[in-house]
This record gives sequence, C-alpha cells and structure tokens, in this order.
Amino acid sequence: MNRGAKKLLSDVAMSLTDCRDLSHSTWWSGWKREHWPAKFMRRGFRFYGYDKETRSLFGLIEITKGSTFTYRTLNEFGRKVKQVAAYTPDRQASHWKKLPLPARGQFCTGYAIRWRRISKVNIPWQGRFPQLGWAHLPSKWTSPSIDTDQSYIEGDRKYRKHLKIERSSRLRAEARDFWRAKLKGLRCLACGFSFERRYGAWGAEFVEMHHVVPLASIRKARENNVRRLVPLCANCHRIVHLRPKDPLTMTALARMLAANSRIHRDARKSGARM
Repeated sequence: MNRGAKKLLSDVAMSLTDCRDLSHSTWWSGWKREHWPAKFMRRGFRFYGYDKETRSLFGLIEITKGSTFTYRTLNEFGRKVKQVAAYTPDRQASHWKKLPLPARGQFCTGYAIRWRRISKVNIPWQGRFPQLGWAHLPSKWTSPSIDTDQSYIEGDRKYRKHLKIERSSRLRAEARDFWRAKLKGLRCLACGFSFERRYGAWGAEFVEMHHVVPLASIRKARENNVRRLVPLCANCHRIVHLRPKDPLTMTALARMLAANSRIHRDARKSGARM
C-alpha cells in the first residue's frame, strides 16, 4: 500500500469489525443487488481483513466454507446461510436488522462465509474504506501529482446558522481539577502528552476535555460527571472526532496507539540489527 511495502498476496480486502484478535470466525451479510465481491465467495479464496479502529489490514484470511446466494425474505436468508455455511445467524444481532429486503418481484444478494486467518499482518490503510465493506487493493502505490503553483481563494466571511449544544463550564472546570489531582498534573489520558512539560508555564493549564459519550450522540440533555469528561491532547482529540458520525472510543484510541507503538518499536529493532 505504501511505497516500499511488501507485495500483497491478495488484491481484495474485507472489513471485519471486532475480529482482529480472532484466528477464525464466520460472517454473513446482504446487498440490494449483486456486487463484485460475490464472484470471490468460495472455499479457498484469500483476502485481507481490515480493522476500522486501527485503520489497517490485520491478517491474510482464507474462506473455508460458504458462498453467495439470492433471497427475498429474512427467513429465506437465514435458511440459506445455514445451507451454505452450516451455521444459523443470530437474529438478535444489530446487523440482522440492517439486512436489505428487495422490492416486489426482485432478489437481494446474500453471502455467508466461514474463514480462518492464515497469517498476521499490519499494513496501514491509506484513505477511506468503502461503505460496501469490501475494497480493491491497488497493485502498486503511486504518489498523487500536486500542482504547487495552483492558488485558491480563502478568507471570505460568511454568516451561517447552526445548532449549538450547550456545555457546562462548571463541569469542565471541576473535571480539570479532578484529573489534575488524579494524574498529578494535566496530561493526555490517551498518549500522556503534557503541555506543561513541552511548553513550560505557558502551557501548564492547557488541555482539551473530551466527553466519553459525545454530546452529539444523545437526543436530549443528560447528567454528566467529572469521570465522563477526560483530558486529551489536541492531536488525540482531533483523531477521536476525525469521523464525526463514527467517533473513536477511548478503548479504540488506546488500542490504536499501542498497535502503532509496536510497529515503530519493531521497525527500530529491525533497523538496529541491520
């Protein structure tokens, strides 16, 4: 994917949510119509598993059983999943409720697979993963061509109306006091960065406060306390909210930081041996 990366062993990747640590599992889903991945759904096909939390390909995956099929009703979908992959899908799963149903006289395309991980990898994903849940992988990475002489207009002033979500300044102040005492100083709860250590007295009181449950995700006012408002550095806070409709949890952020720390540590060790 990046310049200098190893040759990929498949030109296809699939988003496998919460499967990074699994050596084998099952997956099923459906589409309104047939898409290009349908032709690959067969025993022996290999693809890369994608983890959206760390935004990386985590393993080379092989299908051990399963295929695609057509269906008109959810009952038919359930029967065919059992038929092609020998297991019964959980009808209480949130994904079951999102399965598409066809218009009258039409069919939807479903698929069900059992898979096993052939090997672990850690390949950073560049760009946005397709909403389809499957992606074509490029055979080689090419840098985009940028015209450095192209100019753009900025600085114009415009008025916009927007909805404002009220925040409690008192809660923010008390949360800062709570975490200052708990952490022996204000620092990022995720990466440990301290503005005071980096910038001295000028940055001593600076840190951004993050709502563990984003206010944008709730429909009406709710009670909050100091433990639900945590200190983050500006970098971590921006990364958490990089995708406003799907913000990272603190657990996902910690996992991402740990995974990338291991990558850099292993790279340094490899360089030292060379």
